[in-house]
Amino acid sequence: MKTILFIHQSAELYGSDKTLLQLVIGMSKKGHKVIVIVPEEGPLTGEFQNFNIKYIVSPVLKLSRDMFTLKKLSLFVYHFFSSTKTIRRETKNLNIDCIHSNTLAVLLGAFYAKLFRIKHLWHVHEIIESPILANKLYRFLVNSFSSKVVFNSKASFTSLIRDNKNLRAKSSIIYNGIEKPDKLYSLEEINHFKKEEMNLASDTLVIGMVGRISRWKGQILLLEAFEKLQKETSGVYLLIVGSPPPGQEHYLLDLKNLIISKGLETYVQIHPFSPEIWKYWSSIDIAVVPSTEPEPFGLVAIEAMLMGKPVVAAAHGGLTEIIEDKKTGWLFKPNDKNNLYAGLKQLTRDKTLRNKLGKNAKIDVEKRFSKEKYVQNFSELYKSM
Repeated sequence: MKTILFIHQSAELYGSDKTLLQLVIGMSKKGHKVIVIVPEEGPLTGEFQNFNIKYIVSPVLKLSRDMFTLKKLSLFVYHFFSSTKTIRRETKNLNIDCIHSNTLAVLLGAFYAKLFRIKHLWHVHEIIESPILANKLYRFLVNSFSSKVVFNSKASFTSLIRDNKNLRAKSSIIYNGIEKPDKLYSLEEINHFKKEEMNLASDTLVIGMVGRISRWKGQILLLEAFEKLQKETSGVYLLIVGSPPPGQEHYLLDLKNLIISKGLETYVQIHPFSPEIWKYWSSIDIAVVPSTEPEPFGLVAIEAMLMGKPVVAAAHGGLTEIIEDKKTGWLFKPNDKNNLYAGLKQLTRDKTLRNKLGKNAKIDVEKRFSKEKYVQNFSELYKSM
């Protein structure tokens, strides 16, 4: 069995956080010794505690555009030595076989592995196409500081590999997996939730979006499409579930102000991030993933599909690898509010089509994106290192 040190950028419970949680639990159940380093406490560390996963809170050396000042670089060096000391202390009786850096955003694992000659796996969850200098920098770092590289989709693979043959040779694609919810909600429970938490009637058709509220996730694009839909269709409501990243609360404020300016307060609700996400998916009739930039994967899409919900998604990035248009979901032209509106209009008016797409989606997700397949693929990769 291996001893694996995971390093991650946050302690929240969004896409890459959830996939990391599944992986460390899966590896632990297979008998591997797992330790996770995160920069702060949060919902993710609460889950680690629930599953008796050892974790360490320490700086993870995030690469950012504003770090190239004398002060920031000095702090970066200080945090590297501080975290190195912490890792050595916390793992002094362990022989670390592999370091798994979960996302490009963290550099601690790459430098620590190089310093102590430990195998390093870099798990890429991002698409970085611009600025081109950033793409080249990350390609250099990943190629120079990795034993193996895993991409979460063909889209993320293609965006970084380019014509680098050496990087291509040590890279593979492992799709994220998803675990079925522990609890399935009855119709009575769903109707109660809609009434008590959303103040909606049981027969209300709910269009839902789940995810971070940020610049490129597409909440404003969805709101513009919904505005047109709502004028033509009665009994339709929009639910947005999510919170902005720390320090970016202005995106939430801008969204709320736009809802008010459009006079949609009665028809649009914003609920903050909730760990009880399956309750929301159960209450949503149509899921939307309207990202204005390519999603590296699109975990929220397979969450909705697993619950048998039809997904309307932007046709770029990893979403095109998840959804087969008009068979397991509905793809629209990215950044085109009219094309998004057309898809929503079709699905709101055709219950038979909603049910067909949702049924097909559930079958496809269970076949292609199971947690077991995801964990097994990584287990085999660790054994090969």
